[in-house]
Amino acid sequence: MSLGTTTSEERYRRLFESAPIGVALVDENRVIGDSNPALEDMPGRSHAELLGQDIRSFVAAGETPSFQDRLRQMAHGELDVARWDRKFAKPDGESLWTRQTT
Repeated sequence: MSLGTTTSEERYRRLFESAPIGVALVDENRVIGDSNPALEDMPGRSHAELLGQDIRSFVAAGETPSFQDRLRQMAHGELDVARWDRKFAKPDGESLWTRQTT
């Protein structure tokens, strides 16, 4: 691996980990592959609790249909970027309102 690639990857990792906004890397199956500390703090879940989970499992009751519709639109190329307010469920039963960009 070249020095330039390593430096770029290190900069990306530092940016990802220190970003003040929550970031999740989600695959085409809606599974969380990575998350940053800001995201982990929002719902009060550890990195290990988020990894491998379907992102839909954290959406509050009643929010799932619109969330799934947006994800479907993105998967089919109907939307490049989607932004909306989203209510997530926290482990303690409380809700957390967020502004989501996908």
